[in-house]
Amino acid sequence: MSLTVDVDLTNFKKWIGDTCRTFEQIDKVIFDTAQIVVGRMRGLAPVRTGMLKASITIQREGGKVSVGPTAPYAIYVVSGTRPSPGRYVPSIGRRLVDSKHPSFGMHPGIAPNPFVERTFRDVSQQVIDKVDGIIRGMIEP
Repeated sequence: MSLTVDVDLTNFKKWIGDTCRTFEQIDKVIFDTAQIVVGRMRGLAPVRTGMLKASITIQREGGKVSVGPTAPYAIYVVSGTRPSPGRYVPSIGRRLVDSKHPSFGMHPGIAPNPFVERTFRDVSQQVIDKVDGIIRGMIEP
């Protein structure tokens, strides 16, 4: 599961109709902003091995642009995990937990690091302002 910030321009393209130049301008702004989002998200991503930071990419499909980490463990970094009993050991058929010391063998869990959401909050106004400027240029002579 990956975490992404998606912008789908499919319906907007239908709305503006024949004004292809305007759509191309907005598409360029969205892609340029996606590059800003990648830079900001990589700056906010926690780094232990660098894999999570390196997995943050831009993906385009039709009118949709997605930005986010593709590392398989990204959801656990962003959402965090609850405390849980020790890992299951198949050779002994049980979890590593000591009944005399209940905290022994417990994974403490991981605090969430919502860097994807913080990135979105940081750059969303930039996207709105840029697209608003293009639309105003289209409406006003």
